[in-house]
Amino acid sequence: MLITAWGDEKDVMDFLDDVRIEASLTRDVVVKRIKRGMVPEIALTKGVCDENRAGDTKARREARDNKTAHRVSMFLLAQEVRRKYQSGVEQADIMSRYQISKSQFEKFISGNEYYNIHWSGNNIPDKFKDIVKKIKEKN
Repeated sequence: MLITAWGDEKDVMDFLDDVRIEASLTRDVVVKRIKRGMVPEIALTKGVCDENRAGDTKARREARDNKTAHRVSMFLLAQEVRRKYQSGVEQADIMSRYQISKSQFEKFISGNEYYNIHWSGNNIPDKFKDIVKKIKEKN
């Protein structure tokens, strides 16, 4: 899907390699936002699970925090799957080890799910480092 943002017309996947985008974005989120008519620059820079707001109830804050933690854990899983695949581990072994479907595996490898420049390689965006630390402490 081609979109025009910041004066450039590119495929959504190309924008995911642009450091101006929000670190919590995935291809699916951007595509849905554009199809709903959101301005491309906003679609690419607005976070998925924005910060808690003053009027939020305790339950809403917890739900928002849980959603953010889930997204971060999925980015970490996708990173690990890509790393294993690039190091030569067989697809079947990766799918078995991480209990993911072939479809999920292919989406991770292609970058169609849980990929953007901020999560490439072993990168972890600064704003998510505390969440990653908590996730790793649980495991």
